Amino acid sequence: MARTTATVQWKASAIAMSSFILHLDDPVATDPERVGPKAADLAGLMQAGLPTPGGFALTADAYRHQLRHLGIDDLLRQYSEADLPASRRISIQVRLALYETPDRAGNPRAVARRVAKAA
Repeated sequence: MARTTATVQWKASAIAMSSFILHLDDPVATDPERVGPKAADLAGLMQAGLPTPGGFALTADAYRHQLRHLGIDDLLRQYSEADLPASRRISIQVRLALYETPDRAGNPRAVARRVAKAA
């Protein structure tokens, strides 16, 4: 039973990881809400047949996943509602969390492996 549960969890994790990386030739990659405006523009140019360097994009889902695992998603919500002094303070907290805790438990190393394979 435990082995079956582990297999199901692994498959669910693999599906989630596949939503973290999109090749720029994927039609979904032109959605700026999904991959950001720069990657979406590059994907649009590529899909229109114009010469581009090609590549892939990390999705907004990957970004949100990382923020949740680092425990800073609440800080970002506070940032959007804060006044200028508070937003500066929160910005520093977010940067410190991103720079100081890259190997904290839950860091999606599988994303990094998939990025390396996609490159």
